[in-house]
Amino acid sequence: MPNTTFSPDALPDLKDKVFIVTGGNSGIGYYTVAHLAEHGAHVYMCARNVDKGTEAIARIKKMHPSAHIDLLQMDLKDLTSVVAAAQRFLTLETALHGLVNNAGIMATPFELTQDGHEAQWQTNYLSHWVFTHHLLPLMLTTSKTLPPGSVRIVNLTSSGHLQAPKGGINFDNPALKDAGDMARYGQSKLANILHTKSLHKAYGPGSASATNNEGEIWTSCVHPGLVETNLQEGVNKSNLAMQGVITVLRKTGMFWSSDRGSYNSLYCVAGGEMKAEQSGGYLEIFGRFGEPTCESKPARDGKLAERLEEYTKEEMEKGALIFNAVISFLDLLPLLALLMMNGFMMLIHLILPPPKASAFLTTYWIPGAHAAGLWAEVLDRTTRVYVLVVSLEVSMTVEGKVVTIVEAGFVETLELSR
Repeated sequence: MPNTTFSPDALPDLKDKVFIVTGGNSGIGYYTVAHLAEHGAHVYMCARNVDKGTEAIARIKKMHPSAHIDLLQMDLKDLTSVVAAAQRFLTLETALHGLVNNAGIMATPFELTQDGHEAQWQTNYLSHWVFTHHLLPLMLTTSKTLPPGSVRIVNLTSSGHLQAPKGGINFDNPALKDAGDMARYGQSKLANILHTKSLHKAYGPGSASATNNEGEIWTSCVHPGLVETNLQEGVNKSNLAMQGVITVLRKTGMFWSSDRGSYNSLYCVAGGEMKAEQSGGYLEIFGRFGEPTCESKPARDGKLAERLEEYTKEEMEKGALIFNAVISFLDLLPLLALLMMNGFMMLIHLILPPPKASAFLTTYWIPGAHAAGLWAEVLDRTTRVYVLVVSLEVSMTVEGKVVTIVEAGFVETLELSR
């Protein structure tokens, strides 16, 4: 039954709760962040552009001065950026109560990302799958000591999933280069629904995970309906039919505001009225235009959901340490050298007082490694590689340059700047 009375005012006290919202600097995501923070939650806003994210947080804090919001920089068209954002979060928090995979693009011109995937397929689905995958262990751990429904995942989808190609997902050619913009969009949005159902089957109420006290997560895929956001700005300008439909719907007042559009996400990620039987569902709580009765047959296909989950896992595992390249033994040599250097530097820090340790490293170790060309090799080969290491931060001046290694449970960045 549609819940036509829900509004953010009905949200419970969310103090001490932690949430992540992707695409949180504008549109539906912005108001999702704002309302969660207004009710006391600590919210991490994911944004590609740091300046825009910072500005968005400042605007929210003007409305709600006590809002607790942090920024996670993440570019969904770069899978290593997605992994970095997830790992960064895991170094900062010990709990995660809600994840809203909100960011997306619609009907954009054909484009391949630097990872080799079609842009809509990666932005809307693959990157969110990867992001969720890295955060799942923490969410399951968070849920173990809390009542059912305390930890939730929301994937934003769309009735546009009806535009997916015949059969639902083209596993042989997911890029769909020769298909239309909306077919590519529809496939990505269908994938969001199938991902939700896979998560529900694995971790939802009644799952083996929930039954065995290994963690219970409620999931839902939300069709927000016709909402005024910047999503429409990305529509391919050559798609005159779609442009025309959007114009007519705007002029007839069929679009809701971004604020109202966030209500579905808020209900599903934190609303006290949500029921266990709604987990795994395709939801639009207001029932506009008869929604969500238009869920397609492929969207209800459990076998298709299983196949997509297996396909995605295989695709994302192909790169081993990274997702978009094959690492050879030669590529690993500088990593091994880096690990040896890390161990040596940590040993020096343990043996000597901090001032003497820094002096020793500055005088002997760092310059020697740099002179041997090891730093250049490491920087050249490991810029986009993530590997578990000892947590350490070192910043030294070498030959007029600042050499910085920043580590927080993994190699975040290796920077050599003047």
